[in-house]
Amino acid sequence: MEEVNNVTIECLPVEIVENILQNDSLTFKDVVNFSSTCRRFREIVNGSNKVWKKTFFQKWPLLQKAFDHQKVCTWRREFAIRLHIGFFVLKKLAEFSPKFIDVDEISDSEFEDFRLKLEEHHLNYCYMVDELKTLFDSDMNCNLTNKYYGTKLMRFLKQEHLKEVWNDFIHLSPEEQLLETGAAFVAQWCQPLLDISTADIAMFCDDIAEKVKLLVMSKNSSHSLLNVSPEQLNDWRGRNISDNHFSSSESKQILSVLCEVLFQHYNFSAGNEMFQFMETSLFNWVIEHRTGTALTMSILIESIARRLGVKCEVVVFPSHLLLRWKEKYKGPEYDSFSPSSYIDVFNGGQFLTKRSCPKFSSNGECPMKKKSVCAANAVEVVEHLATDVYTAVRREGSHSGKSSRVRSGLELLVVVKPTNPYNVLHAARFYTDYHLESRFLLSILDRLQMSVHAAEHHQLQLFSFALNQLNSQHSPRITEVTPKHNNGTVKYAVGMIMHHRHYGYRCVIYGWDYRCKATPEWILQMGVGNLEYKTGQPFYNVLVTDGTTRYAAQENLEMHSNPQWIEHPLVGRYFDTYCGTHYVPNEVKALEYPDDEKVRMQHVTSKTLLEMWY
Repeated sequence: MEEVNNVTIECLPVEIVENILQNDSLTFKDVVNFSSTCRRFREIVNGSNKVWKKTFFQKWPLLQKAFDHQKVCTWRREFAIRLHIGFFVLKKLAEFSPKFIDVDEISDSEFEDFRLKLEEHHLNYCYMVDELKTLFDSDMNCNLTNKYYGTKLMRFLKQEHLKEVWNDFIHLSPEEQLLETGAAFVAQWCQPLLDISTADIAMFCDDIAEKVKLLVMSKNSSHSLLNVSPEQLNDWRGRNISDNHFSSSESKQILSVLCEVLFQHYNFSAGNEMFQFMETSLFNWVIEHRTGTALTMSILIESIARRLGVKCEVVVFPSHLLLRWKEKYKGPEYDSFSPSSYIDVFNGGQFLTKRSCPKFSSNGECPMKKKSVCAANAVEVVEHLATDVYTAVRREGSHSGKSSRVRSGLELLVVVKPTNPYNVLHAARFYTDYHLESRFLLSILDRLQMSVHAAEHHQLQLFSFALNQLNSQHSPRITEVTPKHNNGTVKYAVGMIMHHRHYGYRCVIYGWDYRCKATPEWILQMGVGNLEYKTGQPFYNVLVTDGTTRYAAQENLEMHSNPQWIEHPLVGRYFDTYCGTHYVPNEVKALEYPDDEKVRMQHVTSKTLLEMWY
């Protein structure tokens, strides 16, 4: 009995110690502290793959998917690599603000350290993305500057990865190039901060297909679809089919029920005006909001119909797009004029024939008269999706931080169709306008110059020269901050949340001038001469809740009575923390306006005291 009482944890077998260390309540720090208590425990901890695996996923649970196919792993080593990547990402992000606070867009060359780090370990991409997700999920009021530059880094990482994904896609056989996979690629490219899973999109299509199958069963108990094996259904799910697997009447019934489920049960809709908004060309958005363009809705219908053994194809005309279904696509009964119908996604999936087809074109000619129009393949469909995306973001313009959307749209066009000189020239013009370097674009420019007409060749040559100049002049950026001291006339401070007396908008100040420094044309257009103090008063640069940036006179601003978060894409570029009543400038902005902290706190303190008094 006395011997039992003298048993301590040091006497426990290794297996029991390992089990204790895998307890959910213990953190990484607990395990490390435990290992430092004695040599035996250090050897147990360092040598236990089980303990380090549990500790790894406890600290980084989102990385479980990255290891689904990893059979053997030294978890202590993997933990050290992931920890190092986290420190590396945060250290590098902290260096961005002093270099890039005065620029809208950052060259991909500035991310070269991250590119090199990607090559060191096959999971470093997953680790960097995971670290950025951890940063974005932290307190929404803190680390705003790191989060701002983190979005730039995430765009770079995701799109570098997706370039490889696209390269793999275009080298697949036509049978393997699924439209839904191409649509998911476009959605992933345009929304780098979101986790858009091709598997989740496929699962949604699976669910709809199952509901269609059940409804077909209830309407026609003798339908051949009901006798199809699960193995056959799974085969259709994963590859493009070459023909309908049912008779004409049965195939048409499947399509009719499919459209009923989509447009009536799920209330999906499409509209001609939808292409004006980038989101309606993004497959995950269409699925979530159940509205889209003719193209995205056609892709959805094709993906579901394919799972049920019915072949549809996207047909692109000069001024519109239609989803076509033929009675036969091959075999002895097939010819190029095989009877076909078009599914009208604008009117609940109605079938259009030559007699019922509306006149889509401006000259009133029915597109069905063009019997020899070929269907678009998956790569061509993605090119059209990319064009729709860029058309929409170009309408938005590149002001107020939206240049990133324009840039992504242009780069997507170049990636999916690098042989189109029009796309490449637009991208090159954007890069030169924003003084961005790009080895990737330069290589495409060089290849194109050998295959285009003389006029295009000259333009490509000019942009190639300009980009080469930018690359050769590259040197480490250093932002020189010239402090602006308050001379007593500037009433408000950077970081204060304001209200515009006349226009009523809420905004936050991110800079000011002693006097108006706008152009004479702007001063005249904005009626500054009608103000009491005209141009001789301080003017403030402000971020407005509608996403714009404006230049406001001091007499038109007042402290907001109900300060709130300012929803603006550039908040993190200038501020590091949101305190409820005001924003705290980041280090670079604080150096530029060294007197503003005192002014800001005087206003905030006075307002707080008044609220307490009343």
